[in-house]
Amino acid sequence: MEIDHVKALRFRPDRSDLFLEAGVGWKPGVVGATSFSTDLASPPGRAFRTGQAVNIADLAKADDYRASPTLLEHGIVSLLNVPITVDGGTWGVLEVDSTVACEFSGDTEEFLVAAAAIIGTTIRRSTADQAHADAVAAALLEAQNRTLLLVEMQHRVKNNFQAVLAMLMFA
Repeated sequence: MEIDHVKALRFRPDRSDLFLEAGVGWKPGVVGATSFSTDLASPPGRAFRTGQAVNIADLAKADDYRASPTLLEHGIVSLLNVPITVDGGTWGVLEVDSTVACEFSGDTEEFLVAAAAIIGTTIRRSTADQAHADAVAAALLEAQNRTLLLVEMQHRVKNNFQAVLAMLMFA
């Protein structure tokens, strides 16, 4: 694809932004610390909001879009964004960026859509695995609590029997 930068952006509902979760080609300190707007003037925001690919050959000439400071700092000229969906909802955006003006072809767009689908499937699987692990941990904790309660109940029953026996012995 001859691209310089790639990033996976995760939607954060509490902040209503797209957080740069993972990426390559970015300066140190950008990945894991940068976020992008979700409004329609933001290329990833538009892909996120509409669920459609956003393909821009020359960002400086795209009047409908606003370049983020991060894109400007890295000299990004062309970009292609596709939504990442998980269980029918948009999880975030997969974006490829180039410092050289180029028009991403339909084949490139299809490839990126397929890559986003694989990422979405991986996220869904990871989420399901985490939910399963959480359920197993909760069941284990519940079993430990029940065991502790059973031991305590047995101890109290034993004490009560000893008290009854003591009363019978002195009666």
